[in-house]
Amino acid sequence: MVLALLVACQPPNGGPPASQPATGAWSMFRGDLARDGHPGGATLSPAGSARLALSWRGQLDGAIDGTPVVARGIVIVGSAGGTLTAFDALTGRMIWSKHDLGAISSSPAVDGNQSRVFVGTLTGRLYAFGLLRGEPICSGPVRPIPRYGRHPSLTGTR
Repeated sequence: MVLALLVACQPPNGGPPASQPATGAWSMFRGDLARDGHPGGATLSPAGSARLALSWRGQLDGAIDGTPVVARGIVIVGSAGGTLTAFDALTGRMIWSKHDLGAISSSPAVDGNQSRVFVGTLTGRLYAFGLLRGEPICSGPVRPIPRYGRHPSLTGTR
């Protein structure tokens, strides 16, 4: 699978592009509690969409079923092929990659200090890695919560 990133050009004044919320940050998945991907102030006009261009692309070993996460200028994405990969958000250069984790169908998560990234796999394991260098921190089995099905990242044993 190819991961492609589209970015809007910065306006001449250096401020955020019109397609971004005024704060420049989405604090939660899809931008707000409605989870519709359209938080207040995040609109893309036809003129704004004309400024979009492919910035970079990266090669992964399987489908991307979750949403990539961005923290500290790093894009982290998991693949169905069982690989968690970190890319430089500006250049697309691969920073680190962890293979043979088991199929990943969810989005990675980053801790509040933006120093660790967590990912659950369909093989029933939860992994934690250092955000900047990908060093392993810990891993362990996870149990599904019966009410929510077999999603392995819902609960851990440690």
